[in-house]
Amino acid sequence: MLKYILKRILLLIPVLIGATLIVFFVMDMTPGDPAVAKLGVDATAEQIEELREEMGLNDPFLVRYGRFVLNLVQGDLGTSYKTGLDVMQQIMQRIPYTFLLSFAALLFAVIVGIPAGIISARHQYTVFDNCTMVLTLIGASAPHFWLGLMGVIIFAVNLGWLPAAYTASGSLALGIILPMLTLGMNSTALVTRMTRSAMLDVMNQDYVDTARAKGVSERIVVFRHMLRNALIPIITVLGLQFGNLLGGAVTTETIFAWPGIGRYIVESISNKDTPCVLGAVVMLAIIVTVINLLVDIIYAFVDPRIKSQYKSMIRRAKKMSKRDKQDKFVQRSLSQQAWIQFRNNRLAICGLVVIALLILVSITTILIDLADGGELYKVLVTKNNLPMKLAKPSAAHPLGCDEFGRDLLFRLLWGTRYSLFAGICTILAAILIGGVFGSIAGFYGGKIDNVIMRFMDMVMTVPSLVLAMAIYAALGSSLVNLLIALTCSQVPQFARIIRSSVMTVKDSEYVEAAKAVGASDALVIVKYIIPNALSPVIVQGTLGVATTILNVAGMSFLGLGIQPPAPEWGSILSSARIYMRDAWHISLFPGLAIVICILSLNLLGDGLRDALDPKQKR
Repeated sequence: MLKYILKRILLLIPVLIGATLIVFFVMDMTPGDPAVAKLGVDATAEQIEELREEMGLNDPFLVRYGRFVLNLVQGDLGTSYKTGLDVMQQIMQRIPYTFLLSFAALLFAVIVGIPAGIISARHQYTVFDNCTMVLTLIGASAPHFWLGLMGVIIFAVNLGWLPAAYTASGSLALGIILPMLTLGMNSTALVTRMTRSAMLDVMNQDYVDTARAKGVSERIVVFRHMLRNALIPIITVLGLQFGNLLGGAVTTETIFAWPGIGRYIVESISNKDTPCVLGAVVMLAIIVTVINLLVDIIYAFVDPRIKSQYKSMIRRAKKMSKRDKQDKFVQRSLSQQAWIQFRNNRLAICGLVVIALLILVSITTILIDLADGGELYKVLVTKNNLPMKLAKPSAAHPLGCDEFGRDLLFRLLWGTRYSLFAGICTILAAILIGGVFGSIAGFYGGKIDNVIMRFMDMVMTVPSLVLAMAIYAALGSSLVNLLIALTCSQVPQFARIIRSSVMTVKDSEYVEAAKAVGASDALVIVKYIIPNALSPVIVQGTLGVATTILNVAGMSFLGLGIQPPAPEWGSILSSARIYMRDAWHISLFPGLAIVICILSLNLLGDGLRDALDPKQKR
């Protein structure tokens, strides 16, 4: 065990170095001159050049990076361009608030999610189980910023029970409730589903039946025998969720004016304060890396037999595979079985229908714009109609009007294409790029595999939304740059998925036969391996589109994505914050559009996962 821990700690060093290098490179690409930002636009060319020399900005990239790492080790992250304050000191003041909020959200997920998952598993397919699963899917589909706005409208504005935002003079206990619930809802849904799944895996084991046969009380059976053996995946998810919560707190902290590091990053990006952005992102990367290390160590302590069990599972899988190949009688093809399984899943079919309708709406709006040169778009979507400002839903305007009197229904319909286009294009690009790296790593293995996967680990160290924000800030504001930023944040996970799939099929007989007849490595990978390794990619791609749509909406909500007057759903919600008290409909309907879209994608992804899961085949 000690050897394992030391090995994990040693592997932490190159990952941290690589993570800091990636972040430093991204922020170094940020447009603008730090010397100009510090001196102001009125400075002379001589003053700017003198300051650039003093700051070392004329030095080569590696020299500047080495100096940054040396200063980082010494606890020096530089000074803010805007305030002139020490960056490390500012971050240290804000990190406790982010930790407190993330821990509270995780604690809420544990208190609610684990009992709900246990009860749902013990009463499988009952009304409680079905309602719980639907609620968890909705919770996983609802964006943080929309839940936060709804919480403010209900509990702060209408009921007056809780404060709408954090204030230094207010009660911390009351001020943290709404941010905690907002941030923790998604984690609660995930913990509930994971607990249910883990409990279902162990509840029919022989040792459970033996305990019941001996007359052990049901409470002891559940908590000592079932839950204890189901804790491994739950603990792993909790550890990973804590790291995700640290990165996901960006939007929540912004909504509730929470003085955490996420809000600090958003403010720094808006102010073009590069040292602050760089320092905050690097600190988050270090924290997430350390948390992942602790999760790995805890995981090994919980069950040190995992490695041996995994190896034995692989051996059994290979033996079963050989026996299956010898079986000549197959009732249905895999594609037929998958289609039958998917067709019988009504929720998945509903998700597919909704997504198909949204795609149809997107295509229709694009064709209309092409047909009339965008005139209808200008009249219905972007043209101001101030007499109808903040008009409530009516027969003429079913969803009401926004702050400029524009019909909200038409803005949501035309905004569909932005979300779907960004989500689909990003995931296709991520699959293509990640597929290249993952295929090479999985096919060749060895040093090539180690180099590629360590680089992917470095990128994954930075929370995806934070990384996308940093890249977007570096490249500049445009739709293309937004897609590039989101793609870069999604590539590592697809690279890892495709790598694992390639490793499972590369030793198959048909691959060996192709090699034997002289097929090149590229041909073998493209023609024989990739088509047989696509199942998990299809599932993850569907879920990845949902994640990307949430990230697009989140960045637009923060003012860093698609800019008004373009009717992107997150951008509409961002504008609606000011009018929550007088015009609830502006916040409600865009959020519902996001929830419906994400929920449909999650249902479709779950259906595909079940249909393509070999364990579901009959």
